[in-house]
Amino acid sequence: MGIPMPAASDGEGPAVVVTDAGENAVAAVGDNEPQQANGAGDASKKRGTHAQGGGGEQAAAKRPRREEGKIEGLQKCLLSGLRGIKQDALQGVVDRLGLPNSRLWKKREDPTAEVWLPEDPVFLKGAACVLNGTKVHGRIMQMAIAPEDSNGDGGSDGAPKAAGASPPQSERILADQVTPLHSLTYEEQVRFKEMCLLGSLKKLTVRMLTEVQRECKENPALGRLKWLKEAGRGPATPLDTFHPSPTQEGYRNKNEFTIGLDKAGKPCVGFRFGRFADGDVSIGCADGCKNIPEVALQAARALTVFLRDEQDLECWGPAKHTGVWRLLLVRHNSEGGAMIMVQYASRNCQAPQDAERLKGALEKLKTFLIAEAKRTGLNLVSLFVQEHNEVGNRAADSTPCELLCGAPVFHERLLGLSFRISPTAFFQVNTRAAEVLNKLIRDWAAADQDGIVLDVCCGTGTIGLCISQGALARHTAQPNPEI
Repeated sequence: MGIPMPAASDGEGPAVVVTDAGENAVAAVGDNEPQQANGAGDASKKRGTHAQGGGGEQAAAKRPRREEGKIEGLQKCLLSGLRGIKQDALQGVVDRLGLPNSRLWKKREDPTAEVWLPEDPVFLKGAACVLNGTKVHGRIMQMAIAPEDSNGDGGSDGAPKAAGASPPQSERILADQVTPLHSLTYEEQVRFKEMCLLGSLKKLTVRMLTEVQRECKENPALGRLKWLKEAGRGPATPLDTFHPSPTQEGYRNKNEFTIGLDKAGKPCVGFRFGRFADGDVSIGCADGCKNIPEVALQAARALTVFLRDEQDLECWGPAKHTGVWRLLLVRHNSEGGAMIMVQYASRNCQAPQDAERLKGALEKLKTFLIAEAKRTGLNLVSLFVQEHNEVGNRAADSTPCELLCGAPVFHERLLGLSFRISPTAFFQVNTRAAEVLNKLIRDWAAADQDGIVLDVCCGTGTIGLCISQGALARHTAQPNPEI
């Protein structure tokens, strides 16, 4: 049976919460980067592979034939602005964005590609929001519905019809990069992400069926999984009702802001406008991103002022690994408490005079943020700094955090349980949506006084603890002891 899943909105929000393996699992777009457009990895590591069938299924290196006419249930769309881009590179980008697609076709020398997407007005509207303005190896992509007489090579007599209301690239704002569905209604977001999730489930089913067939050929004694055979091309499991998130804007209880330079070359605390792989590392202010709460935006604005006016050390430069200031993490709980952590690198301050400058800047940082919290009424529960000197953005889970003031943890309640949260601990980023999800799982599992809950890959154990209330016992298994 399919487990009901709650929907949320980031102003483009996570519409589907399906696991506790990081943030909220999002069907349509990843919390890139971690989190919000702070530089995902390469879209595709494979070469010579192309989408075949539902959801961009990777198959053998075989160029799909160009489709003419009409495909039932699908709409031909044109992706323009892509001269010089190889088909497999474009396929990787479309697949990374989580869009169900079929028969993507492109010649490298042509500026326009063809792709077939689900013929649903809401899906096409959402796909345009996601695709318009996306960079592919430095080229800016635009999507449009193909006219009936289009041949996809830029020689159509008919004019492509716009699929959505995404602004031209010159008007693109940070919210379009971080939360590309923000212009859709919540109901449209849920519909779009439901279709993306169904596409992913169908893709997974095909892969599972392929694996089972291979195993059965090698070992006939295994037989064949009847339910998987009946599923065909999927999905292997049905989707139950979507459940809306009680909080649809400003819901994120954990926010990681990149520290860098804005387009004018001034220090800024926010999110990247693009991906490092595409050469755009400029930072934009996160004001206007509907999924970010005011308490986090307030901290980001305060740190921006500090970096510009109160000290003279440089922001971290990802290209040449220069500078000091790297990241701002802001957590808050339902009681209004804020936990702040500023990450820095000392690798470029090894000379005695530079080390002294860094020490003085950290002392100024503490004084400034405490004073700013008092001035603005921010309930600052904890202030940490973290030294991270590796080239990669993500610090290891074992990297220590130094407490400058306040308490080492704060607490958050989930279904009547109180959890202690440290700066880097995992906790679902939408607390109220997590309650909806966990209650549904708890009711579905119906663990009673004779039941035993086995919590595999438990992390901090929030799901297992919530659903095992009233059970006889709970056993956990966590392969990574650092989590």
